[in-house]
Amino acid sequence: MALKREKITSKQFGKTFNGYDKIEVQAFLEWIADEYDSLRLSNIQLEAKIKEYEADFKKYEKEKEEFKHDQINAKKDIDRLKRETAKECDIAKSEAKLNAQNVLKDAYTQTKELKNDIDKLNKIKQSFIRRYQTLLRDQLDTLKVFQREFVPEDDSVKITSKPTSKKN
Repeated sequence: MALKREKITSKQFGKTFNGYDKIEVQAFLEWIADEYDSLRLSNIQLEAKIKEYEADFKKYEKEKEEFKHDQINAKKDIDRLKRETAKECDIAKSEAKLNAQNVLKDAYTQTKELKNDIDKLNKIKQSFIRRYQTLLRDQLDTLKVFQREFVPEDDSVKITSKPTSKKN
């Protein structure tokens, strides 16, 4: 049975010869009823606050679980991104290594080809020099023969027999 203000203020007491002063009892009951109302109102407000706090707590718990879930998902995403990045880095390193090897191979091949070309050009140069020297010797010999046959001995022009410098 719930205690209410009306029950307190309407309470009737039995009468006795030396009974209580009715006004005092009534004033006291009024005071108790006022205190009861104050406590009941306070209790209602506190219960409302408790419900509000419980709702906030449930909301907080839900947010906490969502945050925990989001945190787990973020960690999974970070781990996945790390793996993907590491994989991409490994692929990029392998490709760079392969490209570097190809560049070195191509450079080596080109260097070898250039060296062969230089060697061929040197051989051509030496061949040209030998043929030109032979041609010049033949021309010189022809001039000597020509000089002996057609030019008198006392002429001032004389051709020396061999060139002074030789190039190999």
